[in-house]
Amino acid sequence: MFQFECVMALALITSPVDTPIPSGVAQRFEKLRPVLQGVAVQWEILDPREVRYILARPEDFVSDLNLVRRRYQTLADAPALSDCQRFPDRDAVNELLSFNRAYRQHLAYVSRWSWPAGGTCGPPCRRPIISIRFGTTSATLAANIIM
Repeated sequence: MFQFECVMALALITSPVDTPIPSGVAQRFEKLRPVLQGVAVQWEILDPREVRYILARPEDFVSDLNLVRRRYQTLADAPALSDCQRFPDRDAVNELLSFNRAYRQHLAYVSRWSWPAGGTCGPPCRRPIISIRFGTTSATLAANIIM
């Protein structure tokens, strides 16, 4: 019978909100309740502390089930809570962001006073090309002139 309760719990949670509940489900509440709560906690729809209040009383079964269904639809695309372990804590993130801002300001300051690598200049410069011919061979010279 446990397999039937699991399939029924999955069907009840994944069905749209305000879908009528089949007639036999209310009578099987005591057997379905722990399975519904377990699936909801495992899927991170319910917090383990909410199990005492949600899906606890047979008279609130319909409203609690609709709450679980709404949460299932709302959190369907949300990442798992365990994914937060991959990221650094807030203090480390703030420190890295402040370093990035300071480095960007430094680069902006240095770029105003120095030539970029390669000896070319930025938009205020023009590069006239001078061609010189020596018989059959030719050489092209490029000069950087700041206007």
